[in-house]
Amino acid sequence: MAEWVPIIKHGIWALTLLITIALLRKPLGNLIGKSKQVKYKDLEITFEQDIRQIEDGIRQENLPRVDESATHKDVDLLELASIAPKAAVQEAWQQIEQRSHALLQERKLSIPADSPTPHKAIELLLIEHDLLNDNKARVFRELRQLRNKAVHADNYRVSSKQAAEYVKLSFRLDAYLKSLQAPA
Repeated sequence: MAEWVPIIKHGIWALTLLITIALLRKPLGNLIGKSKQVKYKDLEITFEQDIRQIEDGIRQENLPRVDESATHKDVDLLELASIAPKAAVQEAWQQIEQRSHALLQERKLSIPADSPTPHKAIELLLIEHDLLNDNKARVFRELRQLRNKAVHADNYRVSSKQAAEYVKLSFRLDAYLKSLQAPA
């Protein structure tokens, strides 16, 4: 019986730890979700900081300002940001992606069908054909990377305010890309 005492001691300790983790899992998840930064091993995600870098790039390039009430779709994206922030980020990026595709098609440029990373291929084509300079390409890339973090990183939450900022920044890049297209 004496040999069982240490085993039971360790078993109770482990069981207590598991129960505590199970009970605190949701509250801790909510607390982490409200933070501006999430860190997992070597991956550090800071949505707020990334937004500021993109803003700096847009300011440097003096990309066009956009009246958010200009189109119904833009107003919908800002409303979506308050309801479903990640979905708003996804949709805002999709708008840039669609505009980029339209611009490339207009110029008779196509993404190689076998491209393993079509997003990077789009960026490279825009750069190669002088549609994006280095700074605008950086804004394009950072918006894409931030979208990927927001959509694909587990337990990563984007606030409504952050999503609205992302959407507004994406409007400016989209307006620039639209200015490169032939008038309809």
